Amino acid sequence: MAVIVLLLFVGAAARLRVARVWVYAGSDSYGYLKLGDEWADHGRFALGPSEPLEWYRRPLYPLLLNAVRVGTRGDTSGWAAWRRIEDAQIALDVLATGLLVLLIARRIGGRLAGIAALTLSMLYPPTVLFSCAVLTEPIMALLTVAMLACLILGSRRPLVWFPIAAIFLALASYLRPDGPVNGIAFIPALLYVDGGRQRGVLAALSLSVFIALFAPWPIRNVIHFATPHVADGMIDRYGHDVPHYAGFWRWLQTWARDDRPAGQLQSCFYNTKCAPTLELVEEQGAFIAPASNSDHERGKVEELFVLREREGVSQRVSEGFMSLARRRRVTHPWRVQISLPLRRAWQMWLAPQSEVLENPAWRPWPSLSNRLLPHLRLLSLLLLAAVIASAVALLVHRGTRTAAAILVATIIARTVVLAWSAFCLPRYLIPIYPVCFILVGAALGLLHEKLASLLRQRATS
Repeated sequence: MAVIVLLLFVGAAARLRVARVWVYAGSDSYGYLKLGDEWADHGRFALGPSEPLEWYRRPLYPLLLNAVRVGTRGDTSGWAAWRRIEDAQIALDVLATGLLVLLIARRIGGRLAGIAALTLSMLYPPTVLFSCAVLTEPIMALLTVAMLACLILGSRRPLVWFPIAAIFLALASYLRPDGPVNGIAFIPALLYVDGGRQRGVLAALSLSVFIALFAPWPIRNVIHFATPHVADGMIDRYGHDVPHYAGFWRWLQTWARDDRPAGQLQSCFYNTKCAPTLELVEEQGAFIAPASNSDHERGKVEELFVLREREGVSQRVSEGFMSLARRRRVTHPWRVQISLPLRRAWQMWLAPQSEVLENPAWRPWPSLSNRLLPHLRLLSLLLLAAVIASAVALLVHRGTRTAAAILVATIIARTVVLAWSAFCLPRYLIPIYPVCFILVGAALGLLHEKLASLLRQRATS
């Protein structure tokens, strides 16, 4: 118990040390704050009184921001509101996510597994940094781990805990458009339930709970926008929805090799004040072989850029890019569907997770962060290697196979969806880092158990 308390204290102290001198607030952060303000002031889920209703961003994070900013709402230029948000996220990250990581790893691999997983959760640098950032990632991490805790720790009373897991899945879906991806964890969890009848009852009950809780959101969207917007959409750099985003994004998916096109290029294309150029898309790799008729494609893209200049991101522009995307998918199916997504997944996992440290003049704890920054990519590589080795070890071992399958399915599902869709910003992996820590901690616990058993056998022989 003393070790657990010490780790929680160190984790909280490290986060508070960062938060007291630094806050990361990007355009997403201000967008959520505006949504919360308009919701509280006028009962509209929109960016402002004169803005249209929102459908891409979800309402849970603005609701949380409003709850913790009571008495300081509107103070976006001072420290009071920011500190309350950071303190709330730190408390949740340490006392909720951290303890759940401990409990799950301990159930799978024993006491040492829990301590190892908690140590990683409290001290792994990106988790410390992102828990202090005004972004949805730390909350998504908590909801993901809470759902997994219900499926793994509650496996002996599934009729109680599986529906509760569905509640956390619904909350994750109210937090981010990729929230429903977590639902993949129910598949291995249900497969290991004894009896086909009970499996069917649990599946139906969990699905019913999820639908009952989440249905108001797509129903609201159908009423206002004539489409449910369950897990789609795009916003520009100002937070405004882009109705005809799909064509350009599908074309981008057919050639993007990493997350860079999802940054400057897409931001410029969806911003009517910016003019994307052939040079920009070529620089990002749009016309690299094996595009067999790249000259023809260049000409079509240039025509579509001219059309966009006249009409904005219109339906005709979207359909033009969609046609180019279809041609590429038919001409080079292996590259588009398999090779590029695998490359994007690899780049995403090996990223240094330094997005919140990009400004050298505004880094938290400079004496430490400046030293850590050159080594963050190596840490990502070590984490990936440890996760793969741990997953294999736990899946092979019969006693840990069920829990490992649930954890691994969660990690693979998020990786595949992000990489295939090209929404492969590295920070979108932050919500499954605690899942990785559980896997690694459990594998260390299993290794310790095997070594201890071997030593006992030698001692008695």
